[in-house]
Amino acid sequence: ALYDQLLASRKRAYPILMALGYKLRMVGEIVQARELSEEAYRTAKQDKDRYEAAALRANLQKDTDDRIAWLAKGDPKDTHTQIELNGSRGEKALEDQNKELAAQYLRKAIAGYESIAKTSAGLNNCGLAYLNLYRATSNPQDTQRGLALLEQAMTLEPGNSVLLINTLHVLLTHALGGVRSEERR
Repeated sequence: ALYDQLLASRKRAYPILMALGYKLRMVGEIVQARELSEEAYRTAKQDKDRYEAAALRANLQKDTDDRIAWLAKGDPKDTHTQIELNGSRGEKALEDQNKELAAQYLRKAIAGYESIAKTSAGLNNCGLAYLNLYRATSNPQDTQRGLALLEQAMTLEPGNSVLLINTLHVLLTHALGGVRSEERR
């Protein structure tokens, strides 16, 4: 009710739509955040505002196709947007069982991550891209590189819950994969 009053008092202005969209995303209200980011995209008067709204909406995806569609509406000159678009297209190709195409897109994403400043988020995302690349190539070096990057990200920001969750998920997945491999022998 308070959000509705705020939106009405500010005539659903772009900055308010975006601010509330970000806040709602942070507290897990994804559907509402998605609606506000889409409205912000539709009502934005400048390209930079549309690109920002598209970036927020891409992070509120329903599925990989939805994420790709919103990233494609983002700034074509923004390095991060293009990296994420390549990574998402690689994930989609994996979903479609097109490993060759997946590897091409994922390598582009990895090259993009390696060309930008090293941050915990960038290292984490690059590590995840390497792990996806492993799914496409079955090259164990891709897994080793991905895990090493996740470890570097954790070293930079050990208290980051997103990094902890990603690393835990990856380690559990690999541990279960190892158990399954042993069972097959």
